[in-house]
Amino acid sequence: MKTEFSFKKFIWALLIGLGGALAANFNLPLLIPAAAAIGFMGACWGVSYALVALAFTAGGAALEFSTDLISLISAEAAIVLPSVMLIVGLRKKLPYRLITAAIAVIVLAALYCGLSLPGIIAGGEPFDWALELLDAYRAIGEQYGYVPTGLVELRDMLPVVYYGVLIIIAEGAAFIMVLLSKLFCGKKNEAVRPMARFIEWHLPSSLRIGLPVLAAGILIMYVARFGGAPTMLATVGYMLLPLLVAGGLATLIYVVTRRPGSGFYVVLAVLISVLMPLFAAAIGVVDLYAGVRRRFMRTDKLIREAFERAEKTKSNTVTVDFGDGRGPQVIAVRKKVSEDAFFDGRNEKPKTGTPEEKKTDKPGETPDKSEENDGGEDQ
Repeated sequence: MKTEFSFKKFIWALLIGLGGALAANFNLPLLIPAAAAIGFMGACWGVSYALVALAFTAGGAALEFSTDLISLISAEAAIVLPSVMLIVGLRKKLPYRLITAAIAVIVLAALYCGLSLPGIIAGGEPFDWALELLDAYRAIGEQYGYVPTGLVELRDMLPVVYYGVLIIIAEGAAFIMVLLSKLFCGKKNEAVRPMARFIEWHLPSSLRIGLPVLAAGILIMYVARFGGAPTMLATVGYMLLPLLVAGGLATLIYVVTRRPGSGFYVVLAVLISVLMPLFAAAIGVVDLYAGVRRRFMRTDKLIREAFERAEKTKSNTVTVDFGDGRGPQVIAVRKKVSEDAFFDGRNEKPKTGTPEEKKTDKPGETPDKSEENDGGEDQ
C-alpha cells in the first residue's frame, strides 16, 4: 500500500537528521533520542522519511570521525545499526525485550571497538584511554592544589569495573531508545506492538538457571585463584544489576498500588531503588524465583473477574476459586438495600439511610426509594 508524500513529515525528517548530525559533532548522548526518532519515523511514517533523517545523521558522524577509520566505523555502526534495528523491530512487532537486547549488543560492540580497540592495537590495555582521561583531570586538579580522593580510587578500580560500566551504558542507551520510540509512536498506534505497563514487566525465566550457573562459574574462578575473577564478578554484577533493580522496583510499585492513595509509597519505592539498588535487586531476585508479583496479579485478576461475573448474572454473592484446593470461596455478598453493590460482611456494615429515614421505616410502610439507591463501593 502506497503512502502519500507529506511535505510536513519530510521537513521533520530533515530537522531530525540535522539535529542528529549536530549531536554527532557536539553531543554524542543526543544521538540516543535521534535514533529513537528515526525508528519512530520508519515504523509509523514510512521508511523513506527515516532514511532521510538517518542519511543526515550518519553524514554528520562521518564528518566528525573522518580522520580515524576505527572511530568512523564504530560511530556509524552505533548510529545506523540501532536505527535499522528499531525500524525493523517496530514494523515487525517484535518483542521489545528482544529489540532492546539486540541494540544493547550493537552499542556495546561499537563502544568497545571505538574506545578499546585502538589501545589494544597499540599494545596497551583496553581502558588506557580512560586512564589517560583520569590522569588529565588529576593534573588539572593538582594545578589548583586539589585532587579529589574519589578520582584516585576510581583510577585504581577502573581495570575491574571497566567492562561492567560499558555494559551498563549499552543497556541504558538501548532501553532509552526503545522506550522513546514507543512513546513517539503513541499509545494507540496500531502500527507498533503494544507495550505492557512497567508493573507488568518480568525478568526472563531463563535467568532462573542463568544466575546459579554464573554464580558457580565465578566461585570456581575464585577457588582456582584465577586473576580475572574480580573483573568477571564486577562485569556480571553490572550486567545483571539494572535488570534485577527494574524487576524489584516493578514488584514494589505493584504491591503498593493494589490499594488507592498509594502515590506517596510509589515515590518511596522509587527512592529506595535509587538509593539502595542492592535491596531492590534482592527483591527482584525473590520475585524471579518465588513469583510474588505474578501471584498477586493472578489473585487480583480472579477477584476482578468474579465481581464482573456477579454483576452480569445479578448474583447475590461473589465467589472465587483461588486454586488452592479449598474450592470456591465467598469473598463478598450483596447489600440488601442495593442491587448493585457488594461488601465484605467481615469488614463493613450496610448503610440503611439517614436517621430521619430510619424513623419512618416502620412495619407495613413502603421504604423510601432513596434507600434503594444507596450504593456502596466494591471491596
